[in-house]
Amino acid sequence: MDVVVTAYELCMRFVCDKNGWNHPADAPHGKGWSAVRREFLQCMQKLTHITQKMGATLIAIDHSKEETIETSTGNFGKVTCAMPGQARSVILPIPDHIWFLGYAEKEPGDALKNTTSHRALFVSGSSTVEAGCRDPKVRTKVIMPLSKKDPYNQIVKELYGANE
Repeated sequence: MDVVVTAYELCMRFVCDKNGWNHPADAPHGKGWSAVRREFLQCMQKLTHITQKMGATLIAIDHSKEETIETSTGNFGKVTCAMPGQARSVILPIPDHIWFLGYAEKEPGDALKNTTSHRALFVSGSSTVEAGCRDPKVRTKVIMPLSKKDPYNQIVKELYGANE
């Protein structure tokens, strides 16, 4: 389930109902969108605080989409998070890990569609995949092939060198 977009849409619905709007654009001068962003940010801050206090890990799941990136030397495709821009600006600064589950050979090429290759977990990003890790203990960039039988223990072992 795409929990990021669902949470964002629930916040948007809450703000609209609270203010008697059908849509955030009904508020003058962008105030509706500002109210939605503020509500979503407050909810994510509370959720982050609760998970940290409990010693738990906050996992946000989102679908991916392929975007065309234009540069001065040409265009290329990049797999990115599919969440709307406003949700993206709130969510992406929060996690220490942003992973992408896709497919790869030795080099991460067509991570979204190359289904004849190995299942791979992209821990670090590249020019073609949006991913990243702020944990200095993690040196792994791509876990491949990703186990179908026991991916959790494989991920923990490859990221931190031990079973949890």
